[in-house]
Amino acid sequence: MKRKFMWVIGIPALVIFIWRFFQLVRLGCYIIVYPLISAALAAAISGLILWILWR
Repeated sequence: MKRKFMWVIGIPALVIFIWRFFQLVRLGCYIIVYPLISAALAAAISGLILWILWR
């Protein structure tokens, strides 16, 4: 009986833990990846503008 109770508590807790973990990973991607992409885009655009101006 006690083992079944542990399963009833454990499986939903594990599912919730994994779900929260993936949410945190996604949030980390948003915090780290998107600023890098936007910074690279800004550098590329400003480099292109400078190249056009100085040509």
